[in-house]
Amino acid sequence: MIGRRDVLLGAAGATVGAMALGGCALFETNASYRFRMTVHALTPAGLRSASTVLQVNAMKGVKLLPEEHPGGVGIAGEAVVLDFPQGPVFALLTIGDAKQLLPTQVTKALDPAVNTADAASFVAAVKRLGGRSANAKAELTRDDWPMMVRFGDLKDPASVEQVDPDAIGVKRILLETTRDQVTKGIEKRMPPWFMQLVKRKASLSGSTSLTISTNDLADKLSPGSFSTEIWR
Repeated sequence: MIGRRDVLLGAAGATVGAMALGGCALFETNASYRFRMTVHALTPAGLRSASTVLQVNAMKGVKLLPEEHPGGVGIAGEAVVLDFPQGPVFALLTIGDAKQLLPTQVTKALDPAVNTADAASFVAAVKRLGGRSANAKAELTRDDWPMMVRFGDLKDPASVEQVDPDAIGVKRILLETTRDQVTKGIEKRMPPWFMQLVKRKASLSGSTSLTISTNDLADKLSPGSFSTEIWR
């Protein structure tokens, strides 16, 4: 089972948010699809929209031992960045604490018939959505919106704070399958501390511990919460 800290901090080439994996690589079936996620916010200055292209990766393996798990799912790409006068708001790669995984809920939205509890059904749905003829569109339900954050001071990663989407006027999050490339380059619009933390494999608080010792958001999040592409 991938630990919570591992999911949040990530590792080289990792995908954020993964179900338990099991089985032998010789018996695995892999599938993936890309989708565009667009966040629409209605503000006093008018409509603001931003999007990113993400990829869902799914795996189904043969369960060789009783304690093994037959499948896994992850997401690759970068956060949606909405620009506001007070600074950017980031829609992260995770729904948040005690929630379902974002790639699971996105897949369910795009293919409502999928059985997310069954690895074979889930991988089959991912394969359909990744097909050349796939043209699926959906709206992500409010309960499944990704966690949104901003920085009180963009120069200080520890000043990260969670944002109420309703308070900033977010109205809809739309999904659409695509064959466009996964979005990259978020580090170009971040201060130097971003890549410094990547190199140190540290959280936004600066901690490199593999355990989370506080409830502070800066201790729970890392650059890997914003992008999986920073290690590529």
